Amino acid sequence: NANFLVQDIAINHTITSTNLADTTSSLFSGSLTDMAIGEQVVYRTDISIPESTFTGMTITQTLPAGMKFLSGSILVDGVKSHTLSNVVIGPDNVITFSLGDVDNAGIGAGSGITIETQAVLLDQGTNTAGVGKTSNIIVNYSEKSKAGNPQIIEVVEPTLSITKVYSPNSGDAGDTIPTTVTIQNISNVTAYDVILSDVTAGKTTPDAGFSGSIAIGTLNPGEIRTYNYNTILNTNVSPGEILTGTATVQYTSFPGTPGDGERTYSVSDTDAINIINS
Repeated sequence: NANFLVQDIAINHTITSTNLADTTSSLFSGSLTDMAIGEQVVYRTDISIPESTFTGMTITQTLPAGMKFLSGSILVDGVKSHTLSNVVIGPDNVITFSLGDVDNAGIGAGSGITIETQAVLLDQGTNTAGVGKTSNIIVNYSEKSKAGNPQIIEVVEPTLSITKVYSPNSGDAGDTIPTTVTIQNISNVTAYDVILSDVTAGKTTPDAGFSGSIAIGTLNPGEIRTYNYNTILNTNVSPGEILTGTATVQYTSFPGTPGDGERTYSVSDTDAINIINS
């Protein structure tokens, strides 16, 4: 009697890169890859195929809700022959490589196949800071099925705060009220395309130091921007009036021109001046 060891396929599913250098890993847990909304990720799946023949082979990758496939291709075609009929990206976040019958036996046999897929993290309600998103891979062949190791990315989001302060917060016609607007990145994630919009209170006039809209650009974790100017009370104010001004900061999760998946955030703060005389 003789015993024969029949090798099976082996699957290694990995993340090779993302397209935003400011996100790293482990913000919330373990060594998971961090991704901002709008960021793209590249997956690589190496499938070692022994010297044998297989029928009806398909390679299927499934993404979770809130991600979208962009592309898929065979990066390394290292088997003797197959009958790839198509690559299908389905609307249900499933991408399928239909290889058909695979012949990797005898002379000319290779080591296997490597596929590469690209996906983007979308601006959808299921994507919030700290949530994990899992990519699963499965290979079906010769009436068998084998799953590869899942890959999990972790959603990260920037958070900015803004305060607008009149000090003092009361005055009379013609008074000058020092005004301060402060913006801070209170998260561990970079904010992009940051724009400050400051609306002065009615019946007031800002001095030359005021700019109603400031394109700040990028605000790194912990970074603070402070803007000071004077607000002058006009002569037509009346006792008992409350004059309210609002400052708003808008920012995004991903830099550059708004694209597929980017999330836009906005936060505001108000303060008021009480008119005590006229």
